[in-house]
Order: sequence, then structure tokens, then C-alpha cells
Amino acid sequence: MQMRFAVKQDEKALRQLFDDQTPQSDLRNVEDNYFGQEGLFVVLDDQGELKAAMGASRDATDTDPLHTRLILRRHKTLGLDKEAARAIMARMLDVCLIHAREMDFASLIVPDSLDVDLT
Repeated sequence: MQMRFAVKQDEKALRQLFDDQTPQSDLRNVEDNYFGQEGLFVVLDDQGELKAAMGASRDATDTDPLHTRLILRRHKTLGLDKEAARAIMARMLDVCLIHAREMDFASLIVPDSLDVDLT
């Protein structure tokens, strides 16, 4: 298994992973909706099959350039036991935190639904 950044060719698999086939899905253009918004999308690739993904982008409502926030918008695992899923999500969250620091975001907003020990 390999953790890597998502690419355009992953969009169909991402929509399947998140069960989001709507025409207006943000997953139809990951490059613009995540990377183009100072964000990122990380995937866990198991020989061409996505087993986990996490995407974050800049908060579009931010008006103060000194206090921009990176918002974790999507996260999901598939076919991993609970312990492995938590470990993968924690590693992906680390990637998001590093990205937030490198891009000078003031904070990273993480939803309560992310089941990861943040301590």
C-alpha cells in the first residue's frame, strides 16, 4: 500500500469511495476544488484500489489573510479494520498538519466525525 497525493485519474475512484455521484460533487475536479484552494487530497492506494482518502482546502469564508483556516472536508476508509483505519487516518492527518504549517494556515479545522486520537 502506498500513501500519495490524489491525481485527476483518481476522481472516479474517489466518487465511488465516498459514494458521491452527484453532478456538482467537489470530487469531480479535485485539482481545482482542493489543490487549487491551497489544499490537498491524500489517498491510500492498494494496487490501484483506493482504501482511504482525506481532503482539506482553505476556508472560502476567510477574509483576513493572516488568519486563514484549512478545513478537513472529507475523510473515509474502506476495507480496513478499525485499528488500521485509525492509524491510516492519523498518518493522513499528520500530512494535513504539515501542509497547514508549510502554507502558513492559522489553524486546521477537524470534524468531530474523525475518529483519531489527537493527543
